[in-house]
Amino acid sequence: MNKKNNYRKFLPYLMIFINICMNLAFISKENFSNEYYTAAVKSMLMNFKNFFFVSFDPSGFLTVDKPPLGLWLQAISAKIFGLNIFAILLPSIILSALVCFLIYKMMSNAFGETYGIISQIVFCFTPIVVAVSRTNNLDMTLMLFMTLAIYFAIKNCFMLSMIMLGLAFNVKMFQAYMILPALFVYFFMTNKFNLKIFGKFLISLIVLFVVSFSWTLIVELTPKDSRPFIGGSGSDNSVISLIFGHNGFDRLFGKKIANKNKFDFKPKVDDEFQKNFMESYKDNKRSKGFDEIGEPGFFRLFNLTGASMYEQISWLLIPALFSIVAIIFYKKLPFLTNEQIKIIILWGMCILPMIIFFSIAGFFHRYYLAMMAPNISCLFAATCYILKNILQKLQNIFVPLLYIVTFFIQICFIVQNGQYWLFIIMLIEFILSIILFLLHKKILFVSILISLITAPFVWSFYPILGKLNSVMPTAEINRKNFNFQHKNDSSLKEFLLKNASDEKYFFIISNCNVAANLILNTDLNIILANGFEGTDQALTLEKLKTMIKNNQVKYYMGNNAFKANNAINDWVKENATLIYIDDFNNKKLYCFQN
Repeated sequence: MNKKNNYRKFLPYLMIFINICMNLAFISKENFSNEYYTAAVKSMLMNFKNFFFVSFDPSGFLTVDKPPLGLWLQAISAKIFGLNIFAILLPSIILSALVCFLIYKMMSNAFGETYGIISQIVFCFTPIVVAVSRTNNLDMTLMLFMTLAIYFAIKNCFMLSMIMLGLAFNVKMFQAYMILPALFVYFFMTNKFNLKIFGKFLISLIVLFVVSFSWTLIVELTPKDSRPFIGGSGSDNSVISLIFGHNGFDRLFGKKIANKNKFDFKPKVDDEFQKNFMESYKDNKRSKGFDEIGEPGFFRLFNLTGASMYEQISWLLIPALFSIVAIIFYKKLPFLTNEQIKIIILWGMCILPMIIFFSIAGFFHRYYLAMMAPNISCLFAATCYILKNILQKLQNIFVPLLYIVTFFIQICFIVQNGQYWLFIIMLIEFILSIILFLLHKKILFVSILISLITAPFVWSFYPILGKLNSVMPTAEINRKNFNFQHKNDSSLKEFLLKNASDEKYFFIISNCNVAANLILNTDLNIILANGFEGTDQALTLEKLKTMIKNNQVKYYMGNNAFKANNAINDWVKENATLIYIDDFNNKKLYCFQN
């Protein structure tokens, strides 16, 4: 008995170790991972102002389009270990391991060690989790603070739960609030309502908003000429516009520049800017990857063709959701305790807004789906617990039903992707499971678990063994060409280094990928004119003229892909000297000095 207990106690830490190894394997081939964020980290290390405001460029001209917490962690890691791939990815790797540990603790405390380990297995071999954990995107940071919010809610530490959710807001803004309704419901389920409890709830709510909007308030109160332009805010130069626009309503309703400043519900971007951007946006939609999510619809998460989200997250979604359905009939499930029922309700209410959002939302990237992983992992483990303990006659119905439906969808996807070797392996596992079911062997559940986890297990290794797109990471066999990576710009870099000087804004460029690469590989003063997507009016013609008058800028290179800065491009052509053509990036370099 003692040996068995020791064996089980060892397994959770083995899964954490496997999680870390999968995320560390071959990371040297990822170069600087997402160069847009890594360039910001380099700029943030230059001074406290850049660090606090999350400046993309060394001059503090423009911020990234995200709040600061995730990048602060990366900057601290780079400060300790140097600016290298290990330091940049270390926060994601550590935070992924912490999430793996937290879901084990929550499920093992409520359902037992076995089901805590099952939740870990599902989490570790969720393909999109592996892909995201191997990049410096901010989703693992978001996932940790959201999981901590759930953990402290279960521990009945609601104040700490709200603090964690407020910190999560400072990673990816409103995306964190998807679990807020679930936390509210859980709080009132676990506390008898009275004035004292209601007062505690109100205080916690105030704490949530103070933590969530503290950085925003400081930035908004800082004079605009004393801080960088807020990336992603359009023309407002406001964090509020970023929250409700680019990181808010734009995600739900899609990119509609006419509603760019959603907080005011009226456009502030001039008509010519809107017209030019939307024309360019449509032309470049596919090359920029904005259509990777397919068409909205309640079966989008099970889309097996085209922009597939199934392979990222949905392998075990159906059996995971069964636990939510099962508790509707909890009176027929006397083995479930009140605590277990509440935890299933909590996880169920956490994942429901995510399913709705990812089914109908107009604009997001597939790697955002990683936030569903802890929920699916814990709900799947709860389903295993329920199926293991229900009456034999119900077991004989629901176990094969859930297994066959899930297995059939997995097989359809695998065959569609030409993985016939995996099809043969899973078919053998299926036959063995049927034999064990007919013989009523105790090992049946282990066999089914292995069978259902085989495909996501294999898919989890594609981002490890293949070339990962660090800007929009996904786990898939054939890399779709949703790639932001810049073309070879070594000749441009050599030219700029040869003609380097100390102007405050030495080189203005509209291509975020080339800008990021130059910031990382030179010490030149590079600024990005119109933000990550080319939608920000950080650089206006009047501002450019003032810079030139003050001898603050030497070179300018526009971006033909986005025509939003046509007025600037036209003026530059007439008033600057064309001195260099970048054949690799198909851009023209202009100089403002004789």
